[in-house]
Amino acid sequence: AAAAAAAADVGTFDQEPHRSEATMTVPVPASTAPGDVTVEVRRDFLRVAVRGHATQPNVIHGQLSGCVEVDACAWTLDGAGDARTLVLSLEKESAHPCWPKLLRDPVDYWKDDAGLEGGGAGGPAG
Repeated sequence: AAAAAAAADVGTFDQEPHRSEATMTVPVPASTAPGDVTVEVRRDFLRVAVRGHATQPNVIHGQLSGCVEVDACAWTLDGAGDARTLVLSLEKESAHPCWPKLLRDPVDYWKDDAGLEGGGAGGPAG
């Protein structure tokens, strides 16, 4: 199974400076119904799956750039036909700072040992 694409590749992320709301809009197949959508939101994690979407098994999957108020997050299906979209409304815990993008870059621990004990940053340069 193919991994989820970067969020920027599957939709549009939007936020207003100094506001706690953020929105992710994802084009979905014209026939998408609410039962075709699975959205899992945790404080710092988001997973979105849409039956019939070109990106499988998940359209979006990863660590959020910041934390959200889970109970204040929601999603809707808007439009029809080729204009059908899934709109994710995220309530950030804080308006500051603005997120650079929806998801953090994943850490590949096989290539980057920055998160592992005894490796990564902090040692002598050179």
